[in-house]
Amino acid sequence: MPLTTAEMNSNEHWYNSSSTSFFIIPGGRDQPFVQDFSGRNLDNLKKYLTTGGIYIGICAGAYVASSFIRFEEGNSPYEVIGPRWNLVPCVAVGSLFPGTFHYNYPMVGDEISAERSEQQVKVPTAIRLDHEMPSLYCTDTVSIWSDLGFLAHYNGGPHFQDIRFPCHIHAWYDMAGEMLPAVVSSTYGQGSVFLFGFHIENRAPISDLNLRVAFCRSMLLK
Repeated sequence: MPLTTAEMNSNEHWYNSSSTSFFIIPGGRDQPFVQDFSGRNLDNLKKYLTTGGIYIGICAGAYVASSFIRFEEGNSPYEVIGPRWNLVPCVAVGSLFPGTFHYNYPMVGDEISAERSEQQVKVPTAIRLDHEMPSLYCTDTVSIWSDLGFLAHYNGGPHFQDIRFPCHIHAWYDMAGEMLPAVVSSTYGQGSVFLFGFHIENRAPISDLNLRVAFCRSMLLK
């Protein structure tokens, strides 16, 4: 169930881990999330996690939940650098293609057209999975595809650096042989936090979708 900031402020039950199965922050820009979660909402989110909740951050939701963000450093007006919520002990760094990122829609003063921006973000990204995954959720589909990985929709999300305990890496971007952490998780109190640099939710072929479902289930089983 989607919640606005006002609804979160007035709803005293959303951060009860017995009534909220997952808390998901999707893509977008991380700075509005920082503003919306200043003060009470962030405190309640941390209460939710401490008592056993599950946070899933995708793209911007991954940036904002990390310890620190380094986004498009040196590429004005997109540059964002600074501390974040520290739900996972790691630094979120993006984009994968520094200096080339543009949002799907023009910013003020942005001379890049929306059409060109849309073409930019549709470049698929190769994802390689944790080698332990097939033993946790073993089917023919997973066994075949786990060695190959899969292609995922990418739109400026992070890879992860300075990863510290108890953070665990689940998948990597395969950047022409250079492997960069793409999915990480960590405990937070009694809860768990999962951060995806790419868009795991984007539509995919059935065989690919089966792998993604198995991949997500394997993380929850760890």
